[in-house]
Amino acid sequence: MNIKYLMSFLTVADEGSINMAATQLFISPSALMKQINTVEEEVGTELLLRGKKGVELTEAGLLFYRGLKELLPLYEDLLKKTKLAGQRSARGIVIGSWSVACHCVLPRIINYFQLRHPDVELVFRNIPRIDEMQRALEHRDIDITFSFGGRSRATANLRYITLTREEPILLIPPTCGIQIKREYTLEDFLGSTLVVTDGSISGWFDRFNRYVEKNYPSICLYPTLENESGLMDMQRLAAPCVASRSIVPRDSSYMTVPLRLPDDFDDPLISIDLVCRRDNDPLTRELIQAAEEAANIIWFNR
Repeated sequence: MNIKYLMSFLTVADEGSINMAATQLFISPSALMKQINTVEEEVGTELLLRGKKGVELTEAGLLFYRGLKELLPLYEDLLKKTKLAGQRSARGIVIGSWSVACHCVLPRIINYFQLRHPDVELVFRNIPRIDEMQRALEHRDIDITFSFGGRSRATANLRYITLTREEPILLIPPTCGIQIKREYTLEDFLGSTLVVTDGSISGWFDRFNRYVEKNYPSICLYPTLENESGLMDMQRLAAPCVASRSIVPRDSSYMTVPLRLPDDFDDPLISIDLVCRRDNDPLTRELIQAAEEAANIIWFNR
């Protein structure tokens, strides 16, 4: 049934006049009558009584009128959702990706999301610098990214949603000659070199560095990147690296051992955060929801 004709029927019923409804709809009265006749033919009964003073609804017409008033808003809502789904499929979600950390966290979330939304295109954009990543989010060049412990760099325009938290580890390269233990503390590295990853769009590692510089000045800190060059730095220095377990490459030959931090360090766990704008579109919100649900099911530690 032609939705335009149904809207015409409602207008005639509301106005109580063919001529007035035709004026409102910007068509001729004869064309409007043809539309109403078509609706009555498809329904199979008379809906309007025509008279010299205008029109009025029959009993069947009143029933049909009330039903349309309930159904048409649902139909319009369906059209909006369908149009939005088409726009989603065309645009997709742009995910900012720049480090081993992001690559290790993302696959589990993406797999979970695409099981629910197989038709949504996910586009990955590699951005090498932290400040560029934040600008890309704020300028809508990307929709979402992930970081570790980002509270100190949060801005008014961005949201940091903690998905899970994990203990820091020591990533020990095969060239490192230290004795392997079940757990280490900072006292184990007094007078030696300790490599620290630079985090992500995060501040946890910055806070850790400041804490060590203040309380353990005899430890030589060496910041490095969460990528292959960073792993090479560790091999060259033959020193362990403080890292998040989630950034360890799957094919890594590096040993991972927990690092127990002192009680006076106020942030002993590293948070895995999802970073997005505060004014998300509906599609991005669905990815956020999927990430939060996945975090309740999947523990990122390996």
